[in-house]
Amino acid sequence: VLHTTKDENLAMIADTVQFLKSAGKEVIFDAEHFFDGYSDDPLYALQVLRTAHEAGADTLTLCDTNGGCLPEEIYEITKINPVKRDKNDEFYTQLADIEKEMKLWQENNTKSLLRKR
Repeated sequence: VLHTTKDENLAMIADTVQFLKSAGKEVIFDAEHFFDGYSDDPLYALQVLRTAHEAGADTLTLCDTNGGCLPEEIYEITKINPVKRDKNDEFYTQLADIEKEMKLWQENNTKSLLRKR
């Protein structure tokens, strides 16, 4: 476990990808534990992908490191997470839409949980 903040983690991802790209390397961003992270914090998992993509990663690889997801779950998650896209397509629009929907869902579920107590 890294002892760092989420923001610092994103900065380290960006710095590393940019460094490797500036050295002329192909960058395959290996998102270990992506699906575990997605189930814990979907918005942050998307931010990690966005950061690597914006920093210039050539490929984003999503890993079910612990093998804890059923194929149907992986399908549902990956159909809303573009794996490799060109910066000029719908990548950012799709992520923004997903983030809005998830924030609304979280707000509504938080309110209903508070009402039940």
